[in-house]
Amino acid sequence: MTRLSAVVIDDDVELSELFKSALELNGFDVSVINDSRQAIAHLRETQPQLITLDMQMPHMTGVEVLRQIRADEKIQNCKIIMISASGQINQYKEIENDADVVLSKPLSLQQLGDIVKRLVPAINE
Repeated sequence: MTRLSAVVIDDDVELSELFKSALELNGFDVSVINDSRQAIAHLRETQPQLITLDMQMPHMTGVEVLRQIRADEKIQNCKIIMISASGQINQYKEIENDADVVLSKPLSLQQLGDIVKRLVPAINE
């Protein structure tokens, strides 16, 4: 069976590595992008099944990246977990139709793993 792929998009390098570890423990091959400007090109190239996407990043916000993903036929069907600081709750309405799940920081690796298992059932096979 081919392993599933995931991309972590977050400007926080340490947090990116934690999310990467959690996804690897759940059977994904994971790449990390720390610059939102590089995200879309990388996603088109890798066509992952799952993306974790930080809502607040420099250069281009996670919301802008999310909209570009959903507008691109090549990558629009991947599952997207938006991750935000708890103070950004008011932005949830803006993305609720485009993101598959929205999570608030802090979040445990167990919580991320549980959500990934529900979002991408193929990892349970």
